[in-house]
Amino acid sequence: MNNINIAMMFKVNDKVLVTDANTSSSTPIDERPLYEAIIRKSSLKYIDPITRKILPESKKRGGRYGNAKNNLNSNVPPPPDGEQVWCHLVHYNGWNVRHDKWMCEKDNIFEDTPENRQRVGGCKEEEEEEESSSEEEEEVEERADNNKTKDASEIRRQAAKLGWERRKKMLAEKSGGSAAVNASGKKMKSKKRSIDEINNEESSSSDDEEEEEDLETVCQKNLQLITDACTLPFTLQTKLIDDRDKITKVIYPTPNYHTGDNPSSLTKSHKGITMLHKLPSTMNMIQIMGQYIKDKKQDDLEELANDSEEEDDEESISSSTKAEVKLRKKQRKKFANDVVSMVDLVLPLFLLYNEEREQYTTYINERENTTTDTDVSEVTSGQGEKDKRRPCAIYGAEHLIRFFVKLPSILAKIPPTSESGPSELYILRHADKTREFAYHVNELLIYLQKNVKHVFTENYFAVER
Repeated sequence: MNNINIAMMFKVNDKVLVTDANTSSSTPIDERPLYEAIIRKSSLKYIDPITRKILPESKKRGGRYGNAKNNLNSNVPPPPDGEQVWCHLVHYNGWNVRHDKWMCEKDNIFEDTPENRQRVGGCKEEEEEEESSSEEEEEVEERADNNKTKDASEIRRQAAKLGWERRKKMLAEKSGGSAAVNASGKKMKSKKRSIDEINNEESSSSDDEEEEEDLETVCQKNLQLITDACTLPFTLQTKLIDDRDKITKVIYPTPNYHTGDNPSSLTKSHKGITMLHKLPSTMNMIQIMGQYIKDKKQDDLEELANDSEEEDDEESISSSTKAEVKLRKKQRKKFANDVVSMVDLVLPLFLLYNEEREQYTTYINERENTTTDTDVSEVTSGQGEKDKRRPCAIYGAEHLIRFFVKLPSILAKIPPTSESGPSELYILRHADKTREFAYHVNELLIYLQKNVKHVFTENYFAVER
């Protein structure tokens, strides 16, 4: 039996350097790479003196040869030709615990010294290769950092440019003549000039793409604002659905069987019927917008009057109140004119059901050929009936809420730029205009909801289908 009074070099939780357990045994120990590790457990174990491998313990209680504590004081005989040494369970730093290994203290575990540190992470040749990275890559990375670009194509282009300059410089040094240097210099200039032209073209194209992307992003955000503002309240949604059902659904009345001997009267009475709006509407869009401006102005006066009662300086308050009311009225008037103008353009194309198109065409042909533009302010003064052919003067609130439902999809189809350049009148290009328009849309829908009995006339007549 070997002497069990063996001094232990390392203790639990000591930081050490160890070899890789999977490294081939044919490699000398001094040439194997080392890795940082920490000792988790320590125990006396028997090893094979030839292979230097730890001999397995029995699965029986206490192990085949007993554990470290039992071996110190037990009479269990050692394995044949076995050598008892201190072994440690090491944990590789940064690795999973399943990679923990039992290792012999003298063969695989080393102290954490500066000399042994040189072997950490691989051999010296690998460290020298990492430290001696190519100068071209370093210069390219520095240029990329200075230009604040990480694009792969840009880095490759700079690497090619740098390699070209270095090759020219090496040719000039090998030639040894001033003429060769001058000739190479000329070639370098021409090459450099062509590269600069390419860089300018790429930068200009990238700027244009960024500007287009920014414009598209702004338009998408502004379109979402208008979409949210055009969401109808529940009361107006029910009005819209009821109006659609009356116009598009065919109703078949109960047939009358008491028709005598005439069968044609039975067939005629059993035809389906639908509903259509009586044109022109008794409360058209121009009148609705004019009444909206008038009522909101009265609300503004009452609101500002209540605020002025709390202040002391009445003269300054009255002047500011008038200016504020005048500004709000001007903004609402502009909004109303924009709405009725857009309705005139899109109503024949998007806002009519198929059942209404024939009626609209017939009505327009029966009107006079002369047309005049009607301003919202003319409605309040009693001059709004001059134009009988404008869609906004023919239809009422039902078609007005149809317009707000279709408005986001209509704006999405309009391109923000034209052939001559960006359209400055396009509302989605300007965030402040979009917010103002969305605010007035929301305000108008709330007004229609509060005055639903007044603005929705529901004046229909039946049509056979």
